[in-house]
Amino acid sequence: MKTWKEYSSLHFPEGYIKVGDCIDIDLAMQLTDRERDAYDEYEDWDEGIIQGKHPVDVIGGKGVYETICRENVYTPFRYLGQCYAGESTNRNPALGRKIYICSRYAADTEEQVQRNVAIAKDYCRMVADRGDFPIAPHLYFPQFLNDAIREERSAGLRMGMEALRHADHVLAIIENGVISSGMDQEMREAARLGIPVEMIYIGETPGKKEKR
Repeated sequence: MKTWKEYSSLHFPEGYIKVGDCIDIDLAMQLTDRERDAYDEYEDWDEGIIQGKHPVDVIGGKGVYETICRENVYTPFRYLGQCYAGESTNRNPALGRKIYICSRYAADTEEQVQRNVAIAKDYCRMVADRGDFPIAPHLYFPQFLNDAIREERSAGLRMGMEALRHADHVLAIIENGVISSGMDQEMREAARLGIPVEMIYIGETPGKKEKR
C-alpha cells in the first residue's frame, strides 16, 4: 500500500503512485484536496469515486482531476489516476502501469497467427482503456523481423525480454491451455524479477503446454 507518510518522506517522487495502487486514507485526502475535518467522511466512504476539487492538467482540451475510488468501507482506497470530471478512466499515460502482454504469436497456419494477433490487440485495447500502458513486443517486432527465421525470432525474444524488465505487471493470455515456449520464458523471467503475473484463461481448461 502507498502511504502519505512514505510519499512525503521521499519528497514526492515522480512515479511513486500508479493507476491501481491501493493508498491509505491520508494519501487519499491529500490527492483530492481535502482537509483533516473530512477524515470521518472518507473513513465512512462506502462506494464510488472521489475527485480533486481542481483540475491538475488539461488533456484533450479538457481538465483532468486526481481520482480515487473505494468499493466499500472494508476495502482501501484505490488510485484511478487523472480522469475527466465524473469519469474513472485515467487519461495521463505517465501514471499508468506498464502492462506487458504475454500471449501466443507463432502458429501452424496464417489464420491462427492472425487470431493470435487479434487476441493481443484486444487485450492491449482493454489495458489502454483502463488507463494503463500496454507493452506488446510481438505486435511490433514482426513488422520488421521474420518470426519464421530462427535468428530473427531469437533476436525478437531477447528484445522482448528487455522490454519485460521495465514492466510493472504481466498479463498472460492463455488460450485453450496452451503456453508457448516464448510465453513460458517470459513468465519465468517475470517471476524471477518479482513482477506480478496475472493469467487470463480463454477457451478450454488450462494444462497443455506447447513446445516450440
